[in-house]
Amino acid sequence: PGLSCHPGAHPQWDMSGMTAEAREIMAYLKKYNLADQLNVIVNKLCKKRSDDPFGFLASRLHQLAAPPVITKVEGREILSSEATPAVQVDVYCKVDDSVKFISRGTTSAPDPSADGKSSEVDGDAKWYRGLGVKQAVTTINEVIHSNMGGLEPKDQIKCDEMLLKAGKGKLGASALSATSVAICKTAATLAKLEHYQHVAKLIDSDSKTSRPLTVPRPLMELIAGGVCGSSLAFPSILAYPLKTEPFKNQLHMCSTMHHFLGETIASKFGDQFRTTTGSGSFVAPVAELGEALKLIQESAAAAGITLGEDLAIAVQAGPWKDGYVVKVKDKAKSVEEMIEFYTGVVKEFKEIAMLIDPLSRDDLESWGKIQESIDADEDMKGRTIEVMGDKIETEARNTFCIERSQTVSDIIKAFTSGAKSKSTCLVAENGATDTFGADLAVGLGATYARFGGPRGQNVALYNRLLQIADAL
Repeated sequence: PGLSCHPGAHPQWDMSGMTAEAREIMAYLKKYNLADQLNVIVNKLCKKRSDDPFGFLASRLHQLAAPPVITKVEGREILSSEATPAVQVDVYCKVDDSVKFISRGTTSAPDPSADGKSSEVDGDAKWYRGLGVKQAVTTINEVIHSNMGGLEPKDQIKCDEMLLKAGKGKLGASALSATSVAICKTAATLAKLEHYQHVAKLIDSDSKTSRPLTVPRPLMELIAGGVCGSSLAFPSILAYPLKTEPFKNQLHMCSTMHHFLGETIASKFGDQFRTTTGSGSFVAPVAELGEALKLIQESAAAAGITLGEDLAIAVQAGPWKDGYVVKVKDKAKSVEEMIEFYTGVVKEFKEIAMLIDPLSRDDLESWGKIQESIDADEDMKGRTIEVMGDKIETEARNTFCIERSQTVSDIIKAFTSGAKSKSTCLVAENGATDTFGADLAVGLGATYARFGGPRGQNVALYNRLLQIADAL
């Protein structure tokens, strides 16, 4: 009563004769300028004469709604792909005047130290052998929840800053990462973007142009060392495609290599060695790096794959804990001896194109000497070996690794820093309970994706990359 609203005219308010309730209603309408706003939308609808008038109204009204804000952060203890406890986090937001579940984030189980312990686990021997994460879940549900309310999930930096502040000294890296990922996925869902698109948007927020997105090359685990049943001192030998071709072809080649290697190892040492590790690698009962590389050569030949042309080999040497021991029970080598060792191995096995942590961080000044030694050999002139580490601390480390053990903002910061030095990015994921790692790798623009061998949850990550490849 008292409201006259017609096209082309401003609403006229007549407050006389109104009840107190009516005046409150009029004040409410005036406060939010509802009459004018609805007038404009209805006029646009009438002009367009949409076949879906209510859909038209809903979309226009949604644009006027208050931005979504976080109302609830809820954690729970779940099992990772390796059947050890991990943290999962749900994020609820107030959207269009109602509270809704939007998205969830998970991460891999906390990584125990060499003594089997981790600051992130509870230590209760009666609950998952001391690997439970109930305390982290409680902290998320009580401390993190009470501090995140009212924040907009689209502001990843602000959310992560609050997360780190509230969780300082109370949450480990895995729980912080799970919460940060949940917020990132929530923002993507609300913006109706794929997760990789949202990650790319976060990186390109300060740029007027967006980067063309591509799917990274698979860096697939083949043989694992340093585990039960293996005398190989090197933690991992991997393969990756050299040719620029569709991702499905690259994945096919790496997976074929993996399958034929399993056949080779089983035929030589028995079917019991067909079983893979948690990361999807085979464990071959060999003691020397050269023996393991010859198994790969034999498997490639059987598969019709040309090493050095179709696939390249990467050798992970570090992290170094007990000196430079390249063969179990052997005497540790000096830095000079290690450089000579790498030069010899690379010369003999021409398919090796990447070394991962070939020397310790204490010997950073010697990393570049590996390439110098290779260049000094007349038979290897012009051959460049890619050197990868977890950080860009020297020009010799031209590839850096990113893992999901930090917040999304910190990951983007690390990527941006590495990109400025024109270094190559590798995203690693192992023991994950979701496929966000695949979206992260694409959104960052990583060159390589190290998701383990094609087993268990790793397959879901590779399948997600196949989906993204089709979309792109």
